[in-house]
Amino acid sequence: MTEVGTPAPDGAADGWDGFARALGHELKRLPMEATLIIIERGNPLHYAQFFQDKGELQAEAPGGTFDDPIGSLSMRDRRLLAAVGWREPTREDEVPNWTIRLPWPATTGEYERLTAAVVTALRDVQEIPAPASLVYRSWELTNRRRAVGLPGVEPDEGYAPEEDGAA
Repeated sequence: MTEVGTPAPDGAADGWDGFARALGHELKRLPMEATLIIIERGNPLHYAQFFQDKGELQAEAPGGTFDDPIGSLSMRDRRLLAAVGWREPTREDEVPNWTIRLPWPATTGEYERLTAAVVTALRDVQEIPAPASLVYRSWELTNRRRAVGLPGVEPDEGYAPEEDGAA
C-alpha cells in the first residue's frame, strides 16, 4: 500500500508515480502567465490548478466556499493537506482554495514536494483512483491552448479558453 502523502512506488498499478514526475516536468516548463487545470473526468469539483506568474507558481486545490471555507473536507483531509504543505484558505483569500506558492524559478526539490502534495490532494483527499480518471485544460495568456504531457491524462476536448473557441 502506498503511504499517504507520497507518490506511489515505481511500477505501481495506479500510475501516480509517473504522473507526479511528468507533472513536475510540465510545471517547470509552464510559460509565464499560463494556466494548467487538472480535473477529474465527470466531476469538476475535483481538481488541482496552477498559474505561472512573474516571480511565482501558484497551485490550488479545492477547499469549500467563503461561507464554508472547509467545505466538505473532513478533519482527516484537512490534516493531510496541511501535512504536505498546502495552506488552508482564509477569508482574506480571493478564492476559498488551499494553496501552495513556489518562487520562480523553483528548485527540483520544490517541484518534487509540490507534485507529491498534488498527488495527496487528488488521490488521497479527492479519492481519484488513477491519473487515467483525469483530463486537463491548459492555455497561455493569449488563450492559445497548450498541449501537456501527462501519462494517461487527456485534454478536456469540450473546453475552449474563450467562448468563440479561440485557442
